[in-house]
Amino acid sequence: ARIDGASEFMIFRTIILPNSIPAVATLAILTFKAQWDNLLWPLLVVQSEEMKTIPLYIVKFMAEKHTDEGAMMAVAAIASIPILIVFFKLSKYFLGGAALYSSRKG
Repeated sequence: ARIDGASEFMIFRTIILPNSIPAVATLAILTFKAQWDNLLWPLLVVQSEEMKTIPLYIVKFMAEKHTDEGAMMAVAAIASIPILIVFFKLSKYFLGGAALYSSRKG
Protein backbone atom coordinates (compact mmCIF):
# COMPACT_ATOMS: atom_id res chain seq x y z
CA ALA A 1 0.00 0.00 0.00
CA ARG A 2 2.92 2.32 0.68
CA ILE A 3 4.23 1.73 -2.84
CA ASP A 4 0.86 2.89 -4.18
CA GLY A 5 1.11 6.08 -2.10
CA ALA A 6 -1.38 5.27 0.65
CA SER A 7 -1.29 7.36 3.81
CA GLU A 8 -1.21 5.93 7.34
CA PHE A 9 -4.97 6.41 7.69
CA MET A 10 -5.64 4.78 4.31
CA ILE A 11 -3.52 1.76 5.27
CA PHE A 12 -5.39 1.47 8.55
CA ARG A 13 -8.82 1.88 6.93
CA THR A 14 -8.32 -0.43 3.96
CA ILE A 15 -5.97 -3.11 5.29
CA ILE A 16 -5.78 -3.29 9.07
CA LEU A 17 -9.39 -2.54 10.01
CA PRO A 18 -11.06 -5.08 7.67
CA ASN A 19 -8.66 -7.79 8.82
CA SER A 20 -9.29 -7.06 12.50
CA ILE A 21 -13.11 -7.04 12.38
CA PRO A 22 -13.45 -10.81 13.04
CA ALA A 23 -11.20 -10.54 16.09
CA VAL A 24 -13.11 -7.53 17.41
CA ALA A 25 -16.45 -9.32 16.87
CA THR A 26 -15.17 -12.40 18.70
CA LEU A 27 -13.92 -10.25 21.56
CA ALA A 28 -17.27 -8.45 21.76
CA ILE A 29 -19.21 -11.74 21.91
CA LEU A 30 -16.96 -13.26 24.58
CA THR A 31 -16.86 -10.07 26.66
CA PHE A 32 -20.63 -9.69 26.58
CA LYS A 33 -21.10 -13.33 27.57
CA ALA A 34 -18.60 -13.07 30.42
CA GLN A 35 -20.30 -9.98 31.81
CA TRP A 36 -23.77 -11.43 31.32
CA ASP A 37 -22.87 -14.61 33.20
CA ASN A 38 -21.02 -12.78 35.97
CA LEU A 39 -22.40 -13.85 39.34
CA LEU A 40 -19.78 -13.28 42.01
CA TRP A 41 -19.15 -9.54 41.61
CA PRO A 42 -22.84 -8.49 41.65
CA LEU A 43 -23.43 -10.89 44.54
CA LEU A 44 -20.80 -9.06 46.58
CA VAL A 45 -21.56 -5.49 45.52
CA VAL A 46 -25.28 -5.14 44.80
CA GLN A 47 -27.46 -4.50 47.82
CA SER A 48 -30.73 -3.12 46.43
CA GLU A 49 -33.31 -5.39 44.86
CA GLU A 50 -33.80 -3.26 41.72
CA MET A 51 -30.08 -3.36 40.87
CA LYS A 52 -29.75 -7.16 40.89
CA THR A 53 -28.69 -8.87 37.68
CA ILE A 54 -30.29 -11.80 35.87
CA PRO A 55 -27.87 -14.42 37.28
CA LEU A 56 -28.70 -13.27 40.82
CA TYR A 57 -32.40 -13.67 40.13
CA ILE A 58 -31.77 -17.13 38.67
CA VAL A 59 -29.91 -18.21 41.83
CA LYS A 60 -32.70 -16.78 43.99
CA PHE A 61 -35.33 -18.53 41.87
CA MET A 62 -33.46 -21.84 42.08
CA ALA A 63 -33.19 -21.51 45.86
CA GLU A 64 -36.92 -20.92 46.21
CA LYS A 65 -38.24 -23.36 43.57
CA HIS A 66 -35.60 -26.08 43.63
CA THR A 67 -38.00 -28.91 42.70
CA ASP A 68 -39.58 -27.46 39.56
CA GLU A 69 -37.11 -28.41 36.80
CA GLY A 70 -39.35 -27.14 34.02
CA ALA A 71 -39.51 -23.66 35.49
CA MET A 72 -35.73 -23.61 36.01
CA MET A 73 -35.15 -24.58 32.37
CA ALA A 74 -37.57 -21.87 31.23
CA VAL A 75 -35.72 -19.24 33.26
CA ALA A 76 -32.38 -20.42 31.86
CA ALA A 77 -33.73 -20.30 28.31
CA ILE A 78 -35.08 -16.78 28.78
CA ALA A 79 -31.79 -15.63 30.31
CA SER A 80 -29.84 -16.91 27.30
CA ILE A 81 -31.85 -14.88 24.76
CA PRO A 82 -29.69 -11.69 24.95
CA ILE A 83 -26.52 -13.72 24.42
CA LEU A 84 -28.05 -15.36 21.36
CA ILE A 85 -29.12 -11.98 19.97
CA VAL A 86 -25.59 -10.58 20.33
CA PHE A 87 -24.09 -13.69 18.75
CA PHE A 88 -26.42 -13.66 15.75
CA LYS A 89 -25.91 -9.92 15.21
CA LEU A 90 -22.10 -10.32 15.20
CA SER A 91 -21.88 -13.78 13.62
CA LYS A 92 -21.56 -12.46 10.07
CA TYR A 93 -18.33 -10.70 11.07
CA PHE A 94 -17.16 -13.68 13.12
CA LEU A 95 -17.83 -16.20 10.36
CA GLY A 96 -16.61 -13.81 7.66
CA GLY A 97 -13.16 -13.86 9.21
CA ALA A 98 -13.15 -17.64 9.37
CA ALA A 99 -14.10 -17.83 5.70
CA LEU A 100 -11.49 -15.22 4.78
CA TYR A 101 -8.60 -17.21 6.23
CA SER A 102 -9.86 -20.68 5.37
CA SER A 103 -10.30 -20.16 1.63
CA ARG A 104 -7.61 -21.66 -0.52
CA LYS A 105 -6.24 -19.74 -3.46
CA GLY A 106 -4.53 -21.03 -6.54
